[in-house]
Amino acid sequence: DAVTFTRDGGQLILIENENRIRAWNTKNWEPAGKTVLPGTGKAGRHMLLSPDGNYIVTGGEQIRIWKYPEPELLFELQIPERSKLGRVSGLGLSADMTKLYAINYNYILSWDMKWELEAAEE
Repeated sequence: DAVTFTRDGGQLILIENENRIRAWNTKNWEPAGKTVLPGTGKAGRHMLLSPDGNYIVTGGEQIRIWKYPEPELLFELQIPERSKLGRVSGLGLSADMTKLYAINYNYILSWDMKWELEAAEE
């Protein structure tokens, strides 16, 4: 299971059993917002929250970008078969949110996220 906190520490966000994302209010440990159930496939085992707190990135067999705090799946990034990346073992997002990195034990892939996020928000 993957876990992260919002920047202010007010919410704990986690992936449970690879198939749903939940947020918890850290003041009273009550659910915060909606539970996300991915439409197909698995949410993944790895997750990060964007520096501005507006997006969640999950990675497993696919990479998914979610709007946050009211989670909505914006888009999926397919991992090219020729990349030999396979299942994601880690994710990184640049501070300016223009580059997304996915890694496994031997490979790194990167995407230019500026146009992806702009297109998804339109």
